[in-house]
Amino acid sequence: MTKKATAEIIAAVIKQDETVIPGIKEKVIALLTGKPEPEKPQLLTQNQTAKFLGVSRQTIYLMTRKGLLKPCILPGGIKRYRVKDLEEITNTTEVTQ
Repeated sequence: MTKKATAEIIAAVIKQDETVIPGIKEKVIALLTGKPEPEKPQLLTQNQTAKFLGVSRQTIYLMTRKGLLKPCILPGGIKRYRVKDLEEITNTTEVTQ
């Protein structure tokens, strides 16, 4: 098997694996395929935020109610969460309940 074929198989498996952290997934696929890394979105939906943090949508809702997450409110009351804010949360060592 060639290196290219191996890289394509690994990339296909990683795309389907939901246990791989989303940001890491794109970086690995970009390295394997030799394609530039796709541009990262700056705002995430509640579902995307939950997946990013590895928690449920209900946890995102509760974190927002408690003021631990501060969403951007778009026209129509749509909530989006800044990737930068989420990255800061994941780099925090202290967990608050």
